[in-house]
Amino acid sequence: MAPRSQVGHWEIDSVIGKSHKSRILTLTERTTRFERSYKLVAKTASETAQAIICVLKNLPKKVVKSITADRGTEFHGWIEVEIALEIPFYFSNPSVSGQRGTNENSNGRIRRTYPKGTDFSRMT
Repeated sequence: MAPRSQVGHWEIDSVIGKSHKSRILTLTERTTRFERSYKLVAKTASETAQAIICVLKNLPKKVVKSITADRGTEFHGWIEVEIALEIPFYFSNPSVSGQRGTNENSNGRIRRTYPKGTDFSRMT
């Protein structure tokens, strides 16, 4: 894992909405805690990969150096992301959410405002 003093290492996850029909992709930069979110319609690997690319592609290269995700099926399009952004894509160990602690903390803050059962599909 990259040192926290180095900017450009992102942790990503998805926050699931009501009945698993809607989700929010969350991307958190480890050092600055800069957060980007993107509403997903489906949990497909292809849609998630395209969303990651869309959110990060226009940022300067010096602030996008790597991505770390959990092992969810929505991140199975990781190779597409690696090729498009020209950065490494890592996966945390199974059941070790602490390896993406910054992002997990951000998701917890989202859940305080939008508790489980919130229908994200109704949000813009």
